[in-house]
Amino acid sequence: MEGKNLHVRNRKLAKEKGRKLDLDPKTSDVKFQVGTKKIVSHKNLLSANSTVFEELFYGSSPAEQPIKIHNVSAKAFREFLKFFYFDEFEVKSENVVEVAKLCKKYEVDGLKICADLMQKALKVSNVCSTYAAARSLKMEKLSKVCEKEISQNGAEVLKSADLLGCEHAVFDKILQLVLPLCRAAAIVNACMAWAGAECQRSKKHPTPANMKSKLKDSFDRIPFDKLSREQFSQYINKHKRMLDDNDWESIVMKLMTKKSKTTVDRINVATAKRLLDDISKNRHSLAFVRPLSKAKVPDY
Repeated sequence: MEGKNLHVRNRKLAKEKGRKLDLDPKTSDVKFQVGTKKIVSHKNLLSANSTVFEELFYGSSPAEQPIKIHNVSAKAFREFLKFFYFDEFEVKSENVVEVAKLCKKYEVDGLKICADLMQKALKVSNVCSTYAAARSLKMEKLSKVCEKEISQNGAEVLKSADLLGCEHAVFDKILQLVLPLCRAAAIVNACMAWAGAECQRSKKHPTPANMKSKLKDSFDRIPFDKLSREQFSQYINKHKRMLDDNDWESIVMKLMTKKSKTTVDRINVATAKRLLDDISKNRHSLAFVRPLSKAKVPDY
């Protein structure tokens, strides 16, 4: 047996050590403040697995304790620290996105694990927020899985509360994915709902001008020209003053250039002109077109 090294692996011992050290106030030497919670840990363990923590603790300007952690829940930060103490542990589905962001921020080798967990928990009700996180964290494989899920369940995605919480860049990308697959009315309703939610987030009144401003270039993607005449009239009544002269011109141009297979219940060029004429004579719709004299407005 001389000269030969024997490989010894004791997972049980390593697990017991991790459990003993985890959150141990006696041996801990660093404190984190996460919201109202204080969480203790060990500098040597964190530094050994993260150069960001190493710089934070032993750099030229060590951080003062307790170290404040922002924009993350205490539960998520607690589960993130398990990466340093255990080789096997559980991450709750509701915390996995926050844990993944912490892994990226502190350069901890855990993004692939989080991506796998996020994919396992993927469903229509969370696909939009998962897609947003995957794009932000550059999880290309997960992003493609989300795009497939969105495309296959476009109608449900457009109605989901999860969509309303997306930032504009993600919303616009989702809009492009569902445009060829979903009904025009569903897309219009989703765009208006998202714009209203975005106004609330920025504490702005959801006026037509503010909603249009929030939609940015997504507004030009809205398929007004594919609405039925009845749907288009309903939209106008509900969202007065959102369309200006340029918007009207764009809609009419699309109607004139598209090759429609049927004219049944669709706004063709003739009906579009009649609709514009009707609107111009309605006293409640003057803001959509050029001003008319009082004499030209019939008394309804």
